[in-house]
Amino acid sequence: MKKLEKDIFFKVFLLIVGVAILFYLVTYSYFKYFTIEVLANKNLSSTQIINEFNSISIELALVTIVLVGILFILLKKTTKKILDDLNELNHYVEDISQNKNYDAVIHIKNYIEFLQISIQLKNIIKRVYKKDKK
Repeated sequence: MKKLEKDIFFKVFLLIVGVAILFYLVTYSYFKYFTIEVLANKNLSSTQIINEFNSISIELALVTIVLVGILFILLKKTTKKILDDLNELNHYVEDISQNKNYDAVIHIKNYIEFLQISIQLKNIIKRVYKKDKK
């Protein structure tokens, strides 16, 4: 499960970082044009225009960092929920296959898709158990 956890987390994290960088670059270029255009019309010196632009750029970078942080936290929580349900399925199957405990109970907490898989798995186990009894 560790490989799956790292794989899911790494790929989604890279996607989030890529989107954040793209967001920053697009908004940076837009604000650069906007800042220079607007501030140039206010008859400010070039130093004042650069200072205003840098101020907006820093604010934009901070917003991007905060967004990436929020998405990172959401990613960690989602990954944990997925792995919790997968671990439950894994323990259920191990309990049945190694201990022949056909009365094992599974507790899916987060995603209905895993619950549906577990119900189908339980039905298969019941059929196998009935065949074992005969």
